[in-house]
Amino acid sequence: MSDSKNTSASGAGGFGAPNSLPTGGSSNNVGSNNNMAAGGAVLSMVTETATRGLAEVKSFMEQNPSQVRATVFLLACITSVYCGLGLFNVFSTLTSPIEYMVNCYLFIFSCVTIVLEGKSEWPGFSRIQEKVFYQAHFLSTVTGRGVFYLFQGTFGMARLDVDMLMFLCGVGYFAIGTLVIMQSWRASRQEGREMLREQFVPAP
Repeated sequence: MSDSKNTSASGAGGFGAPNSLPTGGSSNNVGSNNNMAAGGAVLSMVTETATRGLAEVKSFMEQNPSQVRATVFLLACITSVYCGLGLFNVFSTLTSPIEYMVNCYLFIFSCVTIVLEGKSEWPGFSRIQEKVFYQAHFLSTVTGRGVFYLFQGTFGMARLDVDMLMFLCGVGYFAIGTLVIMQSWRASRQEGREMLREQFVPAP
């Protein structure tokens, strides 16, 4: 009898120990599932916030084109002053000539942007704008100007490891250029649809 009791007790103990392992494993699985669910929720929240922000900026551009031009003008003023001061450091041509050359390009591009986005009523701006539009006709179009802002933004973003301010300005140029091109493409599509509608839809 004692042997049977010991056998049953040992058997119960033998089955009891393995039963504790699935419990711990299930808790780990629950924890990992909770972490995955939390990560998915955060990712969806970030995606939703980014989408909403893009929609807000797009709506702002559609309804406030003058303020968008003012934003680009402000970026150009900041870039021109900052890069203009950097041009006085002529000794950097010996230590980092590529950075100095990029700084010169950014200064020239920012000056062109100031001319493009400035008011023609300002002294001398109208004449300079005419020359710029004649020599570079693509800058007189919305799409061409958006491409120019994209190009200017890539120069600024290329200085991420060197100058954070220029990187942020480059991001601003790139974002505005992208939205300008998207808006121009959307407007051209809408205009094309209206022209087709006028041609093929009979008048009542």
